[in-house]
Amino acid sequence: MRYVLYGLVAAAQLFPMPALAERWVGGANISCIDICRNANLKAITTGLFNDHPFAICRDFETGRPGWNLRPSWRNRCFVAIGGKEVGVVKYECLCQ
Repeated sequence: MRYVLYGLVAAAQLFPMPALAERWVGGANISCIDICRNANLKAITTGLFNDHPFAICRDFETGRPGWNLRPSWRNRCFVAIGGKEVGVVKYECLCQ
């Protein structure tokens, strides 16, 4: 059993798991797709509305998750606050 454990530890050191590729990128007043593209990344999306992708974002101040959609709602991250969707101007986009 001891040799198996040592073998697993050695294998983990030789073949480390890659870090998660997702990261939050700060932005404001433009779509998450453009924010991620400007960082040489791709926006993580969850679906479509009228053939436009919903991008994942979060409020910079509170960390509340939300959505960003271009073209019409590209300059805000819409989060749930008090039972309503509120567009915040300072947000981060989830990119990979």
